[in-house]
Amino acid sequence: MYAPKKAEVDNALKMIESEWNDATTDSSMQRSQRSVLSTIRLREAPLQTLRRLMRLFLCAGGGPGSMRGDGTNGWRSCLVEGDWHKVEYPGLNSRFGLEAYSLQKYFVAEPDHNSGTRVFETLNEFRLFEIGAELRSSIDQAIEAYETDKMIRRRKEKSSTVTDTSQPDAVSAVDVFHLLTKDGRFNLVRKVFSCELELLTICRKIENDVQQLNTIRDSMSEHESLILTTSIVCRWMLQFRINSFSTSLIARPWLRHISLDAILTYVTWDAVPFLEKRDLYVMASSSLMTILFGTEVHNFYFGGPDALSNQFQYNQHAQYLLPRRNRGKAIERLLIDLTHAHRKSHKETSNKTTPLDLSPIQGFCRLLLGNTAISCSIPFSSIRNLARRLKAPLIKTMDGISNDEMQLLHIRLDNVSSSDEIESCTGYRDWTPETDVAVANAISNDRDESSKRCAFVGWESNDNDNRPESTRSLNVEELALELYHSARLPNTNDKDNKDNVSNVPRGNWEGWHNEGGHARKLFRIMFLQAVLESTPVDDPTIFLTPYQHSPHDLHVGYQKIASDDCNKKFSLIRGFYERRRHSVEAFLSKLSQQTDQSVGDIVYDSVKARWDSHANDESRMKDVPLLRDVAELRTLSMIAAGLGGQALSSMFRALAFDYRHYSGGLPDLLLARARCPSTHTSGDSKDNHFVDLGEWIGEAFCKDYIEEENLNRSISMLADRDDDFLGCSKNVDSGHNKFSSKKKRQKISVIPAFPNKLQLMYSENLVEVDCMFVEVKSANDRLDARQEDWLNIIDMCGAARVCKFGSKKQSK
Repeated sequence: MYAPKKAEVDNALKMIESEWNDATTDSSMQRSQRSVLSTIRLREAPLQTLRRLMRLFLCAGGGPGSMRGDGTNGWRSCLVEGDWHKVEYPGLNSRFGLEAYSLQKYFVAEPDHNSGTRVFETLNEFRLFEIGAELRSSIDQAIEAYETDKMIRRRKEKSSTVTDTSQPDAVSAVDVFHLLTKDGRFNLVRKVFSCELELLTICRKIENDVQQLNTIRDSMSEHESLILTTSIVCRWMLQFRINSFSTSLIARPWLRHISLDAILTYVTWDAVPFLEKRDLYVMASSSLMTILFGTEVHNFYFGGPDALSNQFQYNQHAQYLLPRRNRGKAIERLLIDLTHAHRKSHKETSNKTTPLDLSPIQGFCRLLLGNTAISCSIPFSSIRNLARRLKAPLIKTMDGISNDEMQLLHIRLDNVSSSDEIESCTGYRDWTPETDVAVANAISNDRDESSKRCAFVGWESNDNDNRPESTRSLNVEELALELYHSARLPNTNDKDNKDNVSNVPRGNWEGWHNEGGHARKLFRIMFLQAVLESTPVDDPTIFLTPYQHSPHDLHVGYQKIASDDCNKKFSLIRGFYERRRHSVEAFLSKLSQQTDQSVGDIVYDSVKARWDSHANDESRMKDVPLLRDVAELRTLSMIAAGLGGQALSSMFRALAFDYRHYSGGLPDLLLARARCPSTHTSGDSKDNHFVDLGEWIGEAFCKDYIEEENLNRSISMLADRDDDFLGCSKNVDSGHNKFSSKKKRQKISVIPAFPNKLQLMYSENLVEVDCMFVEVKSANDRLDARQEDWLNIIDMCGAARVCKFGSKKQSK
């Protein structure tokens, strides 16, 4: 082990003494809020103290992007026995020389900690964070246990022959604060609130909701009961805390993940699906109103078109507690739950002949759409989902409503510019992407597994391969790759196709199914380093540890906050795009004007600069992302050149605008090919000839690599790689049953030779690279709103399409 030097020990003692003096000299009011004098008890409980310190380190270093995850982010209890021995600590990996971190140079250790650099302003704030961390751990374990129990029950129902060895391990959830008892709920609230009046009021409201929950308690499992009870306690504590919002979070919204208020918000949000399953739509709507608007709703009244709108109140501080993507989902759930509650109330109070009046929901939807569009507090994809409820063309709904996301990212509202066609439309319509249609019948499956993906038989076959016949089925993305490679797609009957596919040779597309993995990788290589270097870090809390994979403010999307004086003025939340707007736009403007060769050179120069920053090959071996970049550097350069500066700048702007939202939803496939265009004046497409990527690029396209991987076609790289996401997991916002660990990718054992720069020349001929994004959908699948926005953004300057598969029966 590494032995610290005497100077390091002395420096650590000085820092501890300084922090202790600051903590013990807080105001008398702050001291009265504490139940303990100190939270560091190394002598009394050394193991527990170590776990608490490591939990703080992991949560702080993970950033807002790791609020949800697979357990590696440190949201685990320190009060009960757990699997802390399995946790990987980035600092330990760095100390042992196992890993290098590219953003380490941006971390600045502050020897003198003052109020401007301190994460927790008071000792009480740190104590509240620890309470929140235990709540977070408790609710995560309870949800995991609930999902595991449900899986076991389903397997037993499907087959009575399932042995015990095939069952997943049972997960136990611990009620750390004894919230299933009245005394436990009271004690937790007393730890957070010191005012006796607030304490009694909150406990009374909690017990009223718990009493309503007790009417269905017998039908719930212990885990579900703990989830719902915990959410009730957190919801009412949040409702009373949001009115005394912390000013530090306003100044530094990237620290929301270690704020008690944000943790209470997440716990309340996690329980909404459970309330919905129990038909508790009013309680679910009340919880959503609290986390979205900080509003306590006593009764939802559906008596007229403006009934809900007149009750609407908004606490602007609620915008700091959830990312834009979650807020968008929550608003959509709110309208759904209000509709269900309205139907349920109508069924109980009216006769069957009385029609259901949805005008209150429509009016409230219109109000929410206008407010959220102007403030950009939810993504544009969620705004479009709200607009669907109004049953009018999107271009008419957004008339007179300003939205910065739509304008900055150049999101189009419709395909046509004819006002007559739009006026004649009586329902909802918006922009739609180009769509290729293909026929493919899925292989029948004898087992009743609705969640299993469809398998198809491919068009091409190779009798010389060593793969058994049973493995020659394809999923829908692999089938699409085959069809584009063999020139069966894209369809040639697209009269309005701006790329004029009939005049461009079809086929020879090579592809990857990685859902935007290359786009995120180019964002990291080309954009992030350049912007960080041109914009000095003005707040040390952006990098709380030297081992971060992204700056914390990258996960704070663009939003505006209304002024308190109701003068219709807005101020901007200090997220990544807003804080670095000048540098971002300057870089993107320069990038959009580059030639294809220059764009490819930027990729090469960026990776080469990082390669040269290491002292030797031993140091480079620790930088695993760098080695992977070098291994496919010529491929990345080709993709960047094929996409071009304008398309890349549009995509990078979206990622910078709200990385948390736009890092997902990218099209399934990225297709690429290289060709030497004809030099004849006739312009006949038949004179074009394709370039052999194995000879020109090498790397994963070469025959040796393909044979080694035992592939049946040119190249098909792995999809859904979590390490392509900066500072977060792919499933960070995707649901409540994603607790699987990250798959460890094989480390590179031999350092690769640094490749030559890619020149857009082949056999003394100029090479043009085509790139195309394709979203693949099977017969019963459809685009979600975020995927539609990505296709809209890419299609403005690049090529983006949808490949829709249908069966022969459907095509008739």
